[in-house]
Amino acid sequence: MKNYRLNRTDRIILNDLRKDYLSEISKPIDDYWEIGIVETSEFYVISDECESAIGYVVINSNEVIVQFYLIDDFKIHGNLLLKFVINELSIKKIWLPTYYKYSFMLACDITNVHKVTDYIFRLSNFVNRNDIAYPIITNTLAEKTDLELLVDFYDKNIPDSNREWLYNYCSKWIDNDGIFLFYANDNLIGAGEIRHEDFADEFAFLGIAVAEEYRRQGFGTYITSKMRDIALDRKLHPICSVDLKNEPSLKMVQSSGFFQYDRIIVFDI
Repeated sequence: MKNYRLNRTDRIILNDLRKDYLSEISKPIDDYWEIGIVETSEFYVISDECESAIGYVVINSNEVIVQFYLIDDFKIHGNLLLKFVINELSIKKIWLPTYYKYSFMLACDITNVHKVTDYIFRLSNFVNRNDIAYPIITNTLAEKTDLELLVDFYDKNIPDSNREWLYNYCSKWIDNDGIFLFYANDNLIGAGEIRHEDFADEFAFLGIAVAEEYRRQGFGTYITSKMRDIALDRKLHPICSVDLKNEPSLKMVQSSGFFQYDRIIVFDI
């Protein structure tokens, strides 16, 4: 095998390679994965014997590969280079979305055991949409003055929240008209998100949070349907992802007219 090198680097240095990776994907992708998982992990550049960058790999805090990319000239050596990374970094698992077929197929080639962890959903014209109505519910676009209220709401109703991260996250999407607040009798019962990123400018990534005391009453499906319609009004294609362990959310999304078109899969090495 040639004298390849693997060095930890800053993701900003790999910005052009990241753009190349995104340009190879023709399907809707998951913003939580690409930003929440990948961009918060560690980046390593893969170089050839001439010290030219030929690709990169991303490793999360549990030493799991969450992204693997090679430039076209070296894709033919993908199996060898993926094994090289696994050996160099003592990797035990690979965790990848199916929408980037190249690295997903490589993982299939060199591993035996895999498990689906998440579904990625998109809207279908062939699924009956649940357009339920709740006259008591009102919704309003979140404003800067709602920041503290929204952070408190997410912190209370989303497990393992980080308040510092929530302040930055909520501020970003309030500034981009991306969060709606839903009230019933002046009580905040939920929030709906439309996240529109530059790397997928035709799509709206939906996010839903419902207050614990209002769950299992159909409010989540109602909010999901409303956010779906707002996305369509903005001429965007709504998509979302759901953890397979979250059965209520799976039912809620499917009841709102979505179907699972891709998966996120973990491979044991």
